[in-house]
Amino acid sequence: MSQRPVPRLFVIRHGQTEWSQNDIPLTEHGMDAIKKLAPEIVGPGKLLDPENICHAWVSPRQRAHKTFELLFESLDELPPHKLCEDVREWDYGNYEGLTPAQIKEKDKYWSIWKDGCPGGESVEEMTKRVDGVISEVHEIHRKYFEDGEGRRDALIVAHGHFSRVLISRWVEFPLCLGTHFNVEPAGTGRTDIPSTERGVDLIKQLAPKVVGPGKLLDPENLGHVWVSPRQRARRTFELLFESLGELPQHVVSEDVGEWDHGNYEGLTLEEIQENDKYWSIWKDGCPGGESVEEMTQRVDGVIAEVHEVHRKYFEDGEGRRDALIVAHGTFSRALIARWMRFPLCLGTHFNIEPAGIVLLTYNHRNLEEPVLTGLNLHAF
Repeated sequence: MSQRPVPRLFVIRHGQTEWSQNDIPLTEHGMDAIKKLAPEIVGPGKLLDPENICHAWVSPRQRAHKTFELLFESLDELPPHKLCEDVREWDYGNYEGLTPAQIKEKDKYWSIWKDGCPGGESVEEMTKRVDGVISEVHEIHRKYFEDGEGRRDALIVAHGHFSRVLISRWVEFPLCLGTHFNVEPAGTGRTDIPSTERGVDLIKQLAPKVVGPGKLLDPENLGHVWVSPRQRARRTFELLFESLGELPQHVVSEDVGEWDHGNYEGLTLEEIQENDKYWSIWKDGCPGGESVEEMTQRVDGVIAEVHEVHRKYFEDGEGRRDALIVAHGTFSRALIARWMRFPLCLGTHFNIEPAGIVLLTYNHRNLEEPVLTGLNLHAF
């Protein structure tokens, strides 16, 4: 097996525009946001390290290629790339230039995810185009990982609907499930083991970036916090907020504990599969621990509590905006799947890095449209 680092694909949506159709430019705010982002993520040793980028696909629409240029304008030359119609936005056909409200006036039940665009691209055509791009990426990654050719990273700078479709097809979901992904502009189980020194260092580095007034985790916005009773989760919570005079109000709850591995507690996947070659926690659960059905029920119960906190804030004007869960890897992957109303087994397709932050929100300001907005924020 290759000892090279696992290859990666970065997908970046263009910066803010006045509208997302036609070939329109970035707004001044959109350009300013990219210029502010670039020094944080572009450069040697950073998330987008030019030395690691093998190839970039950039949509020829000006809002996309301007985003690419602004991201890398500090370099002497742009990374290897091509302006490519294959990564352009979904062709809206007869609906080009119309708002969703205007389209609904013509077709009350229309959804791009099931109906496609009359006069533009159908669902089948969009699926085929995106799958073609993914095949190209896979071949670049295969050459790097298996043949030792090229570099680790690929990059796509494209558009909102295209990116959501790409995410869905990347994890081999039907295209229609792309509606559950929101792309903004630019195991151990119950064993109570402590965080490693590296884990503690990661959290200490993360905290000043994300905790504080006006930051991602603003204590003034936290309405409710659930923390797993395992010491690695409690320690993470304490380290994140140790700069405050006191910790945010929270509950330490078994409801957000890791999947109970039962008879497999403390064993590695390789050790488990020596006895059960085809075992998968996502389809088989854990003998002597929690079944898939039991884990689904527990996670759904937590989600119902979160939804109620959000409903009271959004509809009744009670409480605060944000909820926070500090938990574990498999639990969090199960939570993402169930948040989006997927079968729990699809949690296998979401990878959460240590100290990575997941952001779950709602589309169209509608509590009935839960989506995944961010995955592994600030983890790299």
